[in-house]
Amino acid sequence: MYLFFYYFRKVLILVVLVIPMNPRVGIAVAVLLALLLGAVSLVLIKSSEQPAGERIVTDMAGKEIKIPAKLERVVTLNSEALEMFYLFGEAEKVVGVGSWSKLDPILPKIMKLENLPDVGTASNPNVEAIVSLKPDLVITYYAAGRYGYETPKEIVDKLEQAGIPVFGIILAVTKPADFNQYYEMVDNFGKLLGKEKRAKEINDYLRGIRDRVVRETSKIPEENRIKVVYSWGDMTRIAGNATTMHAFIQLAGGINIGGELPQPYPTVDAEFIVSKNPNVWVCWHSKTRKYSVSDILKDPRFQSVSAVRDNRVYEEPELGSNWHPVRAHLFLLWHAKTYYPSLPLDFQKIANEVCQRFYGIPLPSG
Repeated sequence: MYLFFYYFRKVLILVVLVIPMNPRVGIAVAVLLALLLGAVSLVLIKSSEQPAGERIVTDMAGKEIKIPAKLERVVTLNSEALEMFYLFGEAEKVVGVGSWSKLDPILPKIMKLENLPDVGTASNPNVEAIVSLKPDLVITYYAAGRYGYETPKEIVDKLEQAGIPVFGIILAVTKPADFNQYYEMVDNFGKLLGKEKRAKEINDYLRGIRDRVVRETSKIPEENRIKVVYSWGDMTRIAGNATTMHAFIQLAGGINIGGELPQPYPTVDAEFIVSKNPNVWVCWHSKTRKYSVSDILKDPRFQSVSAVRDNRVYEEPELGSNWHPVRAHLFLLWHAKTYYPSLPLDFQKIANEVCQRFYGIPLPSG
């Protein structure tokens, strides 16, 4: 900009000297100078529209959000976002957390969450408590009304009206599952925190685990692949194709019996499960689940199902949400080994290595 004004002054002097000697040339130069000055003025006006110290980022829902150039105070309404701040070495920036984060099987073991205010759940946050913390940013779930844990739009609007930008994360739910969304999430947080190099390190390691699993499961002939049903909160509420679990089942070498259902977790009739006759039945691990493995094994409606007859009904390990990128790879490994016990994959050994690397603790028992 200094050079522009330096040359502008030179040209202005030239115009003053030229006009008396050659009016036509002088006027032409003056017109060009005026046009140039106008163009530069537009650039200056445009650049002033975004105040100094701000930047624009895009969340996982594709929404552009204006945030401070450097984040200092963040509220995370979901455990996945909180873990991302931990993995990127930015945990001290978190000033408030969602209720479920304090019940997570890993985060309370590696972070001092008792010192952080609980601001409610993502689906029912305490807006007043959040505003009182004066955060630069709130991070929550976004799923266009298709996911029970997401923050309602009217609450997002309230936060934004209070001058607090809201960053949304989403995996599948609004579209068919894609395991690459885990790497997208890590990349998003790398950009958000200005730590793209760390994001690449995390993703390179996680891709190595995925590739190790896929190398083994890709050897399984199509005719030998087992059929899998995954039950969520209710026994007959199963994974459709708009959920990360669909991607897990496929990469682990299985066939999801709900793979043609477009909803995330639709409720189906018992007859649907019986007609698909899954070889393996996997149950979501959660204290809010309304049934047990024993309930499935004893249910008279399912006695003809192969998974029940062969006693192949399992509960996932207690690792919390499978939306966590690191833990997702442990779930993938567990599913592959559970479907095909003869695979040369040592879940316990690899899971311990992963937990030590990222969390500094061994794999939690349970």
